[in-house]
Amino acid sequence: WDARHRIRGPIPYRHANHVQFLRRVRCPVLCVFPERSPFARGDVDALVEGMPHRQELTVPNAGHMVHLDAPEVLGAAVADFVRRVAG
Repeated sequence: WDARHRIRGPIPYRHANHVQFLRRVRCPVLCVFPERSPFARGDVDALVEGMPHRQELTVPNAGHMVHLDAPEVLGAAVADFVRRVAG
C-alpha cells in the first residue's frame, strides 16, 4: 500500500494520452494479466494492443496482486522473458 496513490498528480489521467504513450513503446514488453482481475480485459486490451513488441501472459488463479498470489509463476515468467530478450 502506498499513500501516494491517493494524491492527485499535477496532470490528470487521460485514457487517450495513455494509449498514445503506450503506442510509442518500441522495446519488448511482457504484459501480465491475472485471471481474476477486477479490471475488464477489454479495457486493458485497448491499452496494450498498440504495443507492437508485447508478449502476453495470463496467470491462472491470480488476482490484481499477481506478485502476491502467484510469485513463483510471475518470477519464472519474468526471468524467462528477460533471458529471451537479452538473447
